[in-house]
Amino acid sequence: MSEKQHPKLEIILSANEIEEGQLKGRLVVVIDILRASSTMITALSNGATKIYPVEETDQAFRLVQNMDRKQVLTLGERNGVIIEGFDYGNSPLSCTPEVVGGKQLIMTTTNGTRALEYSKGAEEILVGGFLNYSAILERVEGALYQSIPVTLFCAGWRGCPALEDTLFAGMILNALLERGNPSLQPLSDAGHMAICLAQRLGEEAPVGIVKQSDHARRLAGLVGEDEVEVCCSMDACPVLPVMLDGTIELSKR
Repeated sequence: MSEKQHPKLEIILSANEIEEGQLKGRLVVVIDILRASSTMITALSNGATKIYPVEETDQAFRLVQNMDRKQVLTLGERNGVIIEGFDYGNSPLSCTPEVVGGKQLIMTTTNGTRALEYSKGAEEILVGGFLNYSAILERVEGALYQSIPVTLFCAGWRGCPALEDTLFAGMILNALLERGNPSLQPLSDAGHMAICLAQRLGEEAPVGIVKQSDHARRLAGLVGEDEVEVCCSMDACPVLPVMLDGTIELSKR
C-alpha cells in the first residue's frame, strides 16, 4: 500500500487487518486489555526481568528446555484457560512480586502474543493498556512530534475487534485530539469509531464499558469479575514495556 494509505497515526482493530510490511518504520503499541497486555505490564512492574512472547505452545516448551528452570516461569492460555503443563495462566493477579520477582517469563496467549509476532519489523514495539495509559500516551505523542508514524494495534479476539482494546485506542486518540495534535487527520473509519466509543465514556472509569464486552463476560464466567477490574485500573503500573530482539523488557527511556 502507498504511504498515503498509512497515515501518521493509524489504528488496527484486529490482527486479521495486518498487511505485509504495513508496520515497517512505525512505532507500534500492541493492545490486549484482556489480558496479555495487562499481565505483561503487571509482571514487569512487579520485578520480572524479561518476557519471551511466543505464538505457539510447543515453542514455549522448546524454549524452556534450554533455560534454568529455577529462573523461568511459563504463562499461557487458550480461550481463557491455562495451558496444561504451564506454571500459570494469563492473569495479572498471578503476577505478584513474590511470584515473578527476578524471573524470566515465557508467555503464549490466544490473541496478544500473536499480535506481538505480527508486529516484528516495526521500528519500536510497546505493550499498552489501561494500567500504563499515561506512559503510552506520552510516548505516542512524543513520537508523533518527532515525525515517527504510530500504529495502535488492537489484538482483538480471534481475528475480530474487541470492545476493550478499541476503547483504549480511542482514549489515546481522543486525548491527542483534545491536545490539538495534527497527526490525527485524516482519521480512518476505525479511528472515528474508536473515538466515538471513548467519548461515550466521558468522565467514567473504563471498567463500566469494558464489563459490557463479550470478552469480559466470557472471562468473568471463567475467573470472575475481579480480573476484569484489575485490567481496567488506570495508571496502576506506570511503566513502558518495549519488545527488543524478541523479548519484552522495561524501557530505559
